[in-house]
Amino acid sequence: MAIASGTKKNFFAAHYELVVVAVGALALAGGIVAAVMSGENTDAIEGNTPSVSPIAESGVEPASMNGFSLITLMTTQPNLLDATTTAARLGSEARVHCALCAAPIPVGVKVCTFCKGEQPEDKPKEVVEEKTDKDEDGILDSWEVQYGLNPDDAGDAAVDTDGDLYTNLEEFTAGTDPSDPASHPEYIDSLWLKPPFKETTLAFYLNTAMAIPSGYRLEFRDAKGRTARVLKGEEISMPVVDAKGKSKLVPTGFKLADYELREVVRDIKVTSTQTKQVVEKKCFAKVQRVSDGKEIELEVGDRKLKPVDIQATLVFRRLQDKEYVVIPGETIDLNGEKWLVKSIKTEAGKDIVFMTAVDSDKKKLLKPLE
Repeated sequence: MAIASGTKKNFFAAHYELVVVAVGALALAGGIVAAVMSGENTDAIEGNTPSVSPIAESGVEPASMNGFSLITLMTTQPNLLDATTTAARLGSEARVHCALCAAPIPVGVKVCTFCKGEQPEDKPKEVVEEKTDKDEDGILDSWEVQYGLNPDDAGDAAVDTDGDLYTNLEEFTAGTDPSDPASHPEYIDSLWLKPPFKETTLAFYLNTAMAIPSGYRLEFRDAKGRTARVLKGEEISMPVVDAKGKSKLVPTGFKLADYELREVVRDIKVTSTQTKQVVEKKCFAKVQRVSDGKEIELEVGDRKLKPVDIQATLVFRRLQDKEYVVIPGETIDLNGEKWLVKSIKTEAGKDIVFMTAVDSDKKKLLKPLE
């Protein structure tokens, strides 16, 4: 079988020391043989024949005994060579090609002995993690073993091991600890906006203002015709009849904060074609929400229910969906984390709910439910 010339070159480049030693050994052996043969001829001549110089007889100079002497000296006095030199002479060390001139150089040297060029440092090989998932539950076996799960049971992917409302698969995906209830993805990231917004309205209107010695008593009426007569500073409560037929006052959550009389101009129809303007005094009341102090102005006789808040529905999508119907200023609890509904509004045709954490500086702009 023919061997490619490139293969031959690579072989000799990597083992040139062995080749040199072998050739040298052959040359040395040849010298020794020649020396021995030369000695035998000398003994024969020394028997009865007059001494004749080998050079004069044959014209050939005798072989040098230096090589034989060196072998004898190395055999009888091995300490003349150190261990490193001996090892280098007896076999070739592992070699690589120089990064610059491609000459064979020992492994690990920093500077090439031929071109004197510096060699690049060997980078450690990256450890590649074995990515196996025997039960095909979406979680690597190594991760399951690390956290005490069963790599042969696909059912444990849907289990919430630490009770933080996140499954083992969700915690694997998020890179959190499934055995630590404090380690989990952000709860606020599971809160979504469910459009559309709804507008809440006041449950009553200002019906009349009755003059009394101390000022005015105002009467408020709801859509069912129930009335509440209050003085300034009093809470507005409506009478409600329970199942047993007993009446009790139920607070509306608002109180009469203030009122005032204003002059207003009104157009009055005199004939079918004529009108005239008249000036009259009307009562205006400010009702205040007890929970947050929000004020709404009412005009006596205006029966249209006034808007109060924009209302949003939020969905907490965890193991079981939970809905919150909220208005600005309300606080919701997400499994122990409290979040404040900062604002609810529509901008450029998009519904927006802005949330802030009560106990930290976290903020979140909620997106519509997907």
